[in-house]
Amino acid sequence: GPVRARRARVLATTGATRSPFLPAIPAIGEFGLPGLVAGGWYGIHAPVATPASIVTALNTAFDAALTTADVRDRLSEAALVPVGGTPQAFSQTVAADRQRWAGVLKTIGFSLEN
Repeated sequence: GPVRARRARVLATTGATRSPFLPAIPAIGEFGLPGLVAGGWYGIHAPVATPASIVTALNTAFDAALTTADVRDRLSEAALVPVGGTPQAFSQTVAADRQRWAGVLKTIGFSLEN
Protein backbone atom coordinates (compact mmCIF):
# COMPACT_ATOMS: atom_id res chain seq x y z
CA GLY A 1 0.00 0.00 0.00
CA PRO A 2 2.30 2.82 1.15
CA VAL A 3 5.02 1.82 -1.31
CA ARG A 4 2.66 1.71 -4.26
CA ALA A 5 1.11 5.01 -3.16
CA ARG A 6 4.65 6.47 -2.96
CA ARG A 7 4.22 7.36 0.72
CA ALA A 8 7.13 5.08 1.62
CA ARG A 9 10.33 4.15 -0.15
CA VAL A 10 11.94 0.73 0.14
CA LEU A 11 15.70 0.90 0.52
CA ALA A 12 16.35 -2.82 0.76
CA THR A 13 14.62 -6.13 1.39
CA THR A 14 15.67 -8.49 4.18
CA GLY A 15 15.62 -11.72 2.20
CA ALA A 16 18.74 -13.60 1.16
CA THR A 17 18.05 -12.59 -2.45
CA ARG A 18 16.02 -9.91 -4.19
CA SER A 19 12.27 -10.23 -3.91
CA PRO A 20 10.46 -11.23 -7.10
CA PHE A 21 7.87 -8.61 -6.10
CA LEU A 22 10.47 -5.81 -5.88
CA PRO A 23 13.21 -6.92 -8.29
CA ALA A 24 14.71 -3.43 -8.60
CA ILE A 25 15.24 -3.21 -4.83
CA PRO A 26 18.50 -4.72 -3.53
CA ALA A 27 18.61 -7.35 -0.81
CA ILE A 28 20.33 -6.21 2.40
CA GLY A 29 23.25 -8.55 1.67
CA GLU A 30 24.12 -6.43 -1.33
CA PHE A 31 25.08 -3.67 1.13
CA GLY A 32 27.65 -5.88 2.82
CA LEU A 33 25.30 -7.19 5.52
CA PRO A 34 24.75 -10.82 4.43
CA GLY A 35 23.97 -12.01 7.98
CA LEU A 36 21.06 -9.62 8.32
CA VAL A 37 18.51 -11.86 6.67
CA ALA A 38 15.02 -11.99 8.11
CA GLY A 39 12.34 -13.79 6.23
CA GLY A 40 9.27 -15.72 7.08
CA TRP A 41 7.57 -18.90 6.09
CA TYR A 42 4.32 -20.71 6.52
CA GLY A 43 4.07 -24.44 6.83
CA ILE A 44 1.83 -27.29 7.79
CA HIS A 45 2.58 -29.27 10.94
CA ALA A 46 1.18 -32.62 12.05
CA PRO A 47 1.39 -34.41 15.36
CA VAL A 48 4.64 -36.32 15.90
CA ALA A 49 2.83 -39.66 15.93
CA THR A 50 1.29 -39.12 12.47
CA PRO A 51 2.09 -42.15 10.30
CA ALA A 52 4.68 -41.52 7.59
CA SER A 53 2.22 -42.56 4.88
CA ILE A 54 -0.19 -39.81 5.95
CA VAL A 55 2.59 -37.22 6.15
CA THR A 56 3.66 -38.21 2.63
CA ALA A 57 0.08 -38.01 1.31
CA LEU A 58 -0.48 -34.59 2.91
CA ASN A 59 2.84 -33.30 1.60
CA THR A 60 2.03 -34.50 -1.91
CA ALA A 61 -1.40 -32.83 -1.77
CA PHE A 62 -0.05 -29.52 -0.46
CA ASP A 63 2.80 -29.46 -2.96
CA ALA A 64 0.29 -30.14 -5.75
CA ALA A 65 -1.92 -27.30 -4.51
CA LEU A 66 1.06 -24.93 -4.68
CA THR A 67 1.30 -25.55 -8.42
CA THR A 68 -2.28 -24.48 -9.18
CA ALA A 69 -2.85 -21.07 -10.71
CA ASP A 70 -5.47 -20.08 -8.14
CA VAL A 71 -3.22 -20.79 -5.15
CA ARG A 72 -0.19 -19.19 -6.78
CA ASP A 73 -2.21 -16.09 -7.67
CA ARG A 74 -3.56 -15.72 -4.15
CA LEU A 75 -0.12 -16.15 -2.62
CA SER A 76 1.32 -13.64 -5.07
CA GLU A 77 -1.35 -11.10 -4.07
CA ALA A 78 -0.02 -11.42 -0.53
CA ALA A 79 3.60 -11.10 -1.74
CA LEU A 80 4.29 -14.73 -0.81
CA VAL A 81 6.42 -17.11 -2.87
CA PRO A 82 5.27 -20.75 -2.84
CA VAL A 83 8.13 -23.14 -2.21
CA GLY A 84 6.91 -26.61 -1.27
CA GLY A 85 9.36 -29.40 -0.62
CA THR A 86 9.87 -32.37 1.62
CA PRO A 87 8.86 -32.71 5.26
CA GLN A 88 12.55 -33.20 6.07
CA ALA A 89 13.55 -29.94 4.39
CA PHE A 90 10.81 -28.09 6.27
CA SER A 91 11.96 -29.61 9.56
CA GLN A 92 15.47 -28.37 8.81
CA THR A 93 14.14 -24.86 8.09
CA VAL A 94 12.23 -24.80 11.37
CA ALA A 95 15.24 -26.09 13.33
CA ALA A 96 17.62 -23.59 11.71
CA ASP A 97 15.27 -20.67 12.42
CA ARG A 98 14.80 -21.76 16.04
CA GLN A 99 18.55 -21.92 16.53
CA ARG A 100 19.16 -18.60 14.82
CA TRP A 101 16.47 -16.64 16.65
CA ALA A 102 17.31 -18.25 19.99
CA GLY A 103 20.83 -16.89 19.52
CA VAL A 104 19.49 -13.43 18.69
CA LEU A 105 17.24 -13.44 21.75
CA LYS A 106 20.11 -14.55 23.97
CA THR A 107 22.37 -11.84 22.55
CA ILE A 108 19.87 -9.11 23.35
CA GLY A 109 19.16 -10.59 26.79
CA PHE A 110 15.53 -11.44 26.13
CA SER A 111 13.78 -14.03 28.22
CA LEU A 112 10.18 -14.80 28.98
CA GLU A 113 10.85 -13.95 32.61
CA ASN A 114 11.74 -10.31 31.75
